[in-house]
Amino acid sequence: MMKLRFLAIFTLLTLTVSLFAQERMIIEMRDQVFQGSSVLNLKQLARRFNMGFDPTRFDLKGVYVVAKSRHGMGEAYLQVGNERSYVERISGNPMDFEIDRPMTYEQISLNINDGSRGEWELYLKGIVRIKRIVLLMERSFSQNPAERIQLNFFGAEFNGANTIRLKQEIMREYPYINLREHKIKRVILMAKSQVGRGTAALFIDGHRSYPEMINGNPASYHDNAPYTFSRVVLENTLMDTNAPDGVWQVLLNGNIKIDSIAVVLERRFGNHW
Repeated sequence: MMKLRFLAIFTLLTLTVSLFAQERMIIEMRDQVFQGSSVLNLKQLARRFNMGFDPTRFDLKGVYVVAKSRHGMGEAYLQVGNERSYVERISGNPMDFEIDRPMTYEQISLNINDGSRGEWELYLKGIVRIKRIVLLMERSFSQNPAERIQLNFFGAEFNGANTIRLKQEIMREYPYINLREHKIKRVILMAKSQVGRGTAALFIDGHRSYPEMINGNPASYHDNAPYTFSRVVLENTLMDTNAPDGVWQVLLNGNIKIDSIAVVLERRFGNHW
């Protein structure tokens, strides 16, 4: 009897792990070359190479890109809905670019922290040759996923000390949302500062988060291309104490440009708007 009970528990644990284990899908790109700025729609590629694949049943957590660039200056980042990974450099040199040997490629890892609502897109810059793309996915079983709101600022510039009032910005673009029913979980800025010393902090109900540094340099400050902005995550560590009528603000200091702000919310009562 004890052996059967142990076997049942072990089977249950195995099933639980397998449900949430990461699944991989390999997309062979056959050394396709991309030049300049390119965007690959990963959902379309996944359907093309795997007939019957339903991306709505999966959350994309990241990708591996096996690639090289002609001059070692290629770049790549992953955009999933409102979430953007860090920009990664793709190495390479002219001599190895035309050689089809495994040792001439490198594996680039691009990861997403928060879910995958929206498009799955791989952004490339430079002359890049891709051998394969590996999608890292989890089956979507969540009954109460976080809601994500995208606020576009299109490179708006802020100088000195500034305050962005998130509730006002959200209601301007999403007037149908009842923010009293939501708690703020985190805020993700795509931003840059002129000399790399700008800061951003989250101010919720009188509590201020630790200021996060915003990277940047004078050479790319006035270039509003997406890859010139860095991802800055501001966590609300006291979200259980948030009052329905509390203040939601981002506090900025320095010469800063913002491309977009993603606001991650959770419903107080578990259902969705």
